[in-house]
Amino acid sequence: MNRETLVLAASTVLLATSATAGEAQLQALATDAVRILQEYVRVDTTNPPGNETRGVEFLAKILDAAGVDYETAESAPGRGNIWARLEGGDEPAI
Repeated sequence: MNRETLVLAASTVLLATSATAGEAQLQALATDAVRILQEYVRVDTTNPPGNETRGVEFLAKILDAAGVDYETAESAPGRGNIWARLEGGDEPAI
């Protein structure tokens, strides 16, 4: 997952929770999203040689903690991919 996709995913989670969250909760979510993004950017996913699996492992821990189902696969050693789906809403999925 590239960094742009991660930012989009974090934004989507924030928007999905905004309908039921109060202002203080939204601020806490935003703070958490920034912290998580900062931690993710520090993960060495340099390519070559293809270290994307390190990023997958980082994101898998977050999804596990949130109880979100996901799948992973490697197209080659170290070349990991992860995908997940958040349920809800009437709009097309991202």
